[in-house]
This record gives sequence, structure tokens and C-alpha cells, in this order.
Amino acid sequence: MKIKNTIGDGKVVVTERGHHIFQLESHTNNPVVGPRDLGLVWHENGKEKLGAVFNGGAIYYENHVWLTPRCHQRYYKTTFFDPKLQRERVCLENYVSEVRVLKSENGIRFQPTGVTIYGDGRDHDDFKYGIEDIRIIPCDDFFVMVGCGKTGPPFKASGADRIAVYTTCLLYTSPSPRDRG
Repeated sequence: MKIKNTIGDGKVVVTERGHHIFQLESHTNNPVVGPRDLGLVWHENGKEKLGAVFNGGAIYYENHVWLTPRCHQRYYKTTFFDPKLQRERVCLENYVSEVRVLKSENGIRFQPTGVTIYGDGRDHDDFKYGIEDIRIIPCDDFFVMVGCGKTGPPFKASGADRIAVYTTCLLYTSPSPRDRG
């Protein structure tokens, strides 16, 4: 069954176990949010460099799509030896991700709300090496945002990933220390 709605096309899919799920189709102009859209651009040695936008959690609330992508900039690629895999792997150095809160009326054109969850320790002492992959869960009159907080440098500190939990009254309200769980 094909369904048309206000935020894009999709279809109802029946899983192997008989569950019905709504599966959105990708927009033809993906990605709908890129580094330039969020000002994640800098110059190094006369060359323009672009940051990155990843893994946005999303929710539809009060006729808007809210998106929480992980963003970072000023990083560079290098390699390291992974003892578990016994091979060289690519990694990023000097990256500390943050989460931006974006809002859209149509699910395609997103606007920054001005809310950023910083992962460099400026707002709290818990995570100084990034906040990543936030997912949004509505819960009564507030939202719970759950993601991964980094207590050590990515790719280098074993066991440095922790669960990051934030709560807020509304998505456009910046999480304050008293609101965080």
C-alpha cells in the first residue's frame, strides 16, 4: 500500500514476522541537510574544508519535523592499528561532535533553532569528546534525548562511550543542567 502524507512518500511494509511498519522513502535530493547548511565550513592552507552531518534522530511534533544530527568540523583523517581486527583502520583526529536541533515544516528544508548540545565539556563535565547519535523519545510533557557521550578521544580510549541522556520541556528549549537526566 502506497501512502502520501505531508512529509514525503512512504509505504506500509509487512515484516517477516507479520508486523506492519511505515517505511519512508529517501528524498531524491538527499542529503537534505549538509555541512554548508549549518556553517560547518573552514579554510586550511588555502583550501575550503567541509565538516560533517550524521545520524539525525527525528520526531514529528506540533506540525514540524525536528532533527538532531551529530555535527563536527576541523577534523582530519588518519589511520590506526586495530588490535582486535589486526589491521589498519581509518579514523578521524581532532573531532568533538555536537548535536544541533533543527526544525522543518516539510521534512526537507530544515532551519537551525539555535539550540546546540555541545560535546566539548563547556556545558558539563561528563562528555568532553563528543555527543553523538541522539534519538528523541516523547514522554508525557517532555522529551527524552538519548545518545552516546564520549569520555575519551574517539578511536583511542577503550570504554570511553557512555549513554548520554537529556530531557527538555520542548525541543526548542535548550537543555540546562537542571533539565538533564
